[in-house]
Amino acid sequence: MFEESDLQFKPNWPLLILVAVALLAIACCVWLYFNRPTTTLTQTRYQTLTVEKPVEKLVKVPVIVKVPIMVYSKRALAEALPAGALPPELAPSEAAAGTAALTSGVELEGGGLIANPAPTHIEAIANARVPASDNGTSVITILDTQTGEATIVARELPAPWFALENKGQLGLWYGYNQHLLPAVQADAQWSFLRVKEVHLGLRLQGNTDSGLYAGAGLLYKW
Repeated sequence: MFEESDLQFKPNWPLLILVAVALLAIACCVWLYFNRPTTTLTQTRYQTLTVEKPVEKLVKVPVIVKVPIMVYSKRALAEALPAGALPPELAPSEAAAGTAALTSGVELEGGGLIANPAPTHIEAIANARVPASDNGTSVITILDTQTGEATIVARELPAPWFALENKGQLGLWYGYNQHLLPAVQADAQWSFLRVKEVHLGLRLQGNTDSGLYAGAGLLYKW
């Protein structure tokens, strides 16, 4: 006869935790897919950004400026920055049809392009390179009403207490093991949730010395 101790279920807690993390990762993938950001920065074109939520409900007040506003020449901007990166409203008004500086137009039956003239009332008053940040950046453009000069100030946002993310990396490594024998390692890592600077993710790793490894864990970044 079987003893009662033989029939008792002994859960494999490490395996159950790994399965729970995998299910959580799948749920985060689904949420991220259906809640993708409406504005995504690209390397090819400048994008119009949205106002921060604490500021979007504030009402602007009119200020009369008695000095000329200092602006960048649209032609100089088009020459200094990558071709086609500027939005259509900043395209040089004197540019010829079909040039790389223009990004919109009316297509003709013969395949030509008549460029839409850029509006003369829209100007570029400031430019800056914002340092990379995983937490996001808050930006304000400041205008000196006595000189007409504009500057951009920025600050890094604090790390969120809880946020979903979609960050991954692939790696291929060559080195030596503890026996001074050559070994090759390939790994893939994906993080999908963060609490402040601690990130939760999955990791898949293959090594010519130790074989295959798959697991979940926490990663602290600084």
